[in-house]
Amino acid sequence: HDASQGRNTAIRHVPTQLWARADPALLHTMVQNLVSNAIKYAPGARVLVGVRRHGPTLSIVVADTGPGIAERDQGRIFDEFVQIRRPDEDVDGLGLGLSIVRRLAEMQNLTVAVASKPGRGARFSINGLLPVPARNEVHAPSMRHEHRLMRMRVLVVDDDRTIRDSTARLLSRWGCSVQATSRIAQADTLTEFDFLLCDEYLGEDGSGVDLILRIRERAGRLIPAAIVTGGRLDGLVAVCQSHSISLLAKPVRPRQLRSVLIAGLLGQDSPSSVATLAAAVRVDTPSVRNSAET
Repeated sequence: HDASQGRNTAIRHVPTQLWARADPALLHTMVQNLVSNAIKYAPGARVLVGVRRHGPTLSIVVADTGPGIAERDQGRIFDEFVQIRRPDEDVDGLGLGLSIVRRLAEMQNLTVAVASKPGRGARFSINGLLPVPARNEVHAPSMRHEHRLMRMRVLVVDDDRTIRDSTARLLSRWGCSVQATSRIAQADTLTEFDFLLCDEYLGEDGSGVDLILRIRERAGRLIPAAIVTGGRLDGLVAVCQSHSISLLAKPVRPRQLRSVLIAGLLGQDSPSSVATLAAAVRVDTPSVRNSAET
């Protein structure tokens, strides 16, 4: 794992022969986010991934030997768009990872818990998995959310052809149905999308925020959307927040983009989900860790 090597983190997993009934795509995202969180906020630590029995159910545990989490912060690390970090920490992210883990758990009737003491590491667990015989898992029908991300219709608007084409290729590899354009005049008539991804500065054609608002108005619904910008964020954070638009700074990392798409996906199922909030980062410095993203 390149990220773990870069943070000097050792990852180990305990093999198991246990099987559980779950949505494989959603469960993969949950475990990936927990491991990424440990890598980012426990540099130089050891991370252990394993499975435990809890009565009739199973739990997936991701434990680290890092600095731990203060008790006062444990109740809000699953909140959306909150960064909790030490003043000397140099970390990026949108604070979406753990909130997504919690939402994906709720969708599958699972729970997520954290146990930690400062200086003694942290242990996250995905609880409530129902064990099944291995042979049943191979033929078990997929849950309804398994391929939802792969069916997302995404509109990409950017006047930089290189960025536009590379973004479209990335989304296509994830299985999204993508339409990419550089012209607001063309995109302005397109409303049948599940997600809008727009550059903020589109030259003489205007701004991405204005385009998103026009498309939403014509569609008659709050289409999940994100603005990508390489400029200053002054003022833009408040604008995006007021219109429930996520905000991504260039260069956008694939896992950041994936997190915002997942947030938009969840928002299609619940008006109170993370998709109704802007991805403007709120920073608190007294503590030690932030949620990570996919």
